[in-house]
Amino acid sequence: MTARAAGQDGKAGATATTDKVKRSMGQQTWKAAAREVGRSALRHKVLSAVIAVCVAGSLVAIGVVGSGGAARPGRGARVQPPAPRP
Repeated sequence: MTARAAGQDGKAGATATTDKVKRSMGQQTWKAAAREVGRSALRHKVLSAVIAVCVAGSLVAIGVVGSGGAARPGRGARVQPPAPRP
């Protein structure tokens, strides 16, 4: 069994953290609750936008690689035949 750090009130283990959280969690006003929901929604929108940009970039990269990129279509690599032996 491992030892856990004691909380501010001297309690050890998981109850120290639980008591600390319960004491700091007070009732919110409607205004504060609405503000918290707004912040959470904004954070979600930003994260979703970042993920969408990453997905779009990945799909573009896959499309470029799949189409051959900047290579001219219809022209393969030129391979010279071996030099004739004397």
